Amino acid sequence: MRYRYRNDDEMKDSGVEWLGRIPKEWGITKLKNHFEFEKGKNAALYTNDYIGLNEGDYPVYSGQTENNGVMGKINSYDYDLEKCIFTTTVGAKVMTPLLLKGKFNLSQNCLIMKGNNIFEEYIYYLLFPMFRYEKSLIPSYMQPSLRIDDLKKFYISYPYEKEQQKIALFLDKKTAEFDSIIEKKQSLITKLTEVKKSLISEVVTGKVKVLPPPSLPLAKGEETGGGWQVISRTDDEMKDSGVEWLGRIPKEWEVKRVRHIIKEPLKYGANESAELDDETLPRYIRITDFGDNGKLRNETFRSLEYKKAKEYFLENGDILFARSGATVGKTFQFKNYNGKACFAGYLIKASPNKEIIISDFMYSFTKTKNYENWKNSIFMQATIQNIGADKYKELKLCIPNSNEQQLIVDFLDEKTAKIDGTIEKIKLQIEKLKEAKQSLISEAVTGKIEVL
Repeated sequence: MRYRYRNDDEMKDSGVEWLGRIPKEWGITKLKNHFEFEKGKNAALYTNDYIGLNEGDYPVYSGQTENNGVMGKINSYDYDLEKCIFTTTVGAKVMTPLLLKGKFNLSQNCLIMKGNNIFEEYIYYLLFPMFRYEKSLIPSYMQPSLRIDDLKKFYISYPYEKEQQKIALFLDKKTAEFDSIIEKKQSLITKLTEVKKSLISEVVTGKVKVLPPPSLPLAKGEETGGGWQVISRTDDEMKDSGVEWLGRIPKEWEVKRVRHIIKEPLKYGANESAELDDETLPRYIRITDFGDNGKLRNETFRSLEYKKAKEYFLENGDILFARSGATVGKTFQFKNYNGKACFAGYLIKASPNKEIIISDFMYSFTKTKNYENWKNSIFMQATIQNIGADKYKELKLCIPNSNEQQLIVDFLDEKTAKIDGTIEKIKLQIEKLKEAKQSLISEAVTGKIEVL
């Protein structure tokens, strides 16, 4: 489908800031003139426990955005609609719209919009730039939310119904093209992440031997000779570790529990609320402050008063373990941080004993498949996903001598940095594709472009 950009003399001022200029023949109306807004009829009833006890075929939508908002499926339904628009109403993913139809239920933190005398697919696309604008007005210190009263105040643009349909069909096609490219790039990130984890696992558990770059005569202008060598160890170089999820390890390596390789007992963090964001005070690190990339998020910065933080200060090389919830087992290495920092109660601090283990080596172990297998073995023994200090201290690692540890650390620094760099480039490409997609949606639903 083709399109063109409209000339300025074809446009008029809409009088609505987020819309800007729109085609002269388009109208402006309030959203409430074309929609009824409704929250779930039995929203509070649909908890995870209820869904588990009443499994069936009918989806329960909620404020979560994973799995297209579906918490689960039950054996009854509250709605049976030909078409409607769904949106989340609270939290970081507030104002995430979806098109729904058929039989379903609504849990909490969401609502539906039932239309009349308007093409829902067109409004669905129009909500993206409108919601984006509205979210930009919410101060960062406030929890984002969307109320029915807010929706009733919003203005929208609307062309004739035939053009609404044409715009929606155009965007269906174009957004599907964007989504297909984005999905392929996300799949590539998944594969690269798995390659990285496999590499770390093979090296840190000794399945392969790392040899340093050979000392070869340097060619003119060359700074290093050769590259790293990775050699699979033969079976006669290995022994049974005695630990199911570690498997066979090099004969000269030792198996040690965490409690034997740290310089002080594992320590729980401060049980204090995260209310301050004073950058002159120690940073207060929480589970939500770091991701799998090992970096602290600037946007979640919180601080703690010195008198409350002093017992929980972190030292360079300390490793934090998450102990409960969806992030249980996630780890963070406190390294090269410019300033003071302490840690929160849902985290457990391990301070590696440098005489036995290098912090980087210990942290790398927590990125292996073997560590994942250990976590899963813990979960199989418990009804709640929780790993406390009593279990972390018994975690077994296989450890080479300090020279080999450093060799492995140097090797992984170089190799994983290359993989991470590639992943970051792909992520940037994905963000640019998402921006281009949103820009095209905005230009189409506000009439900046005409679909031919």
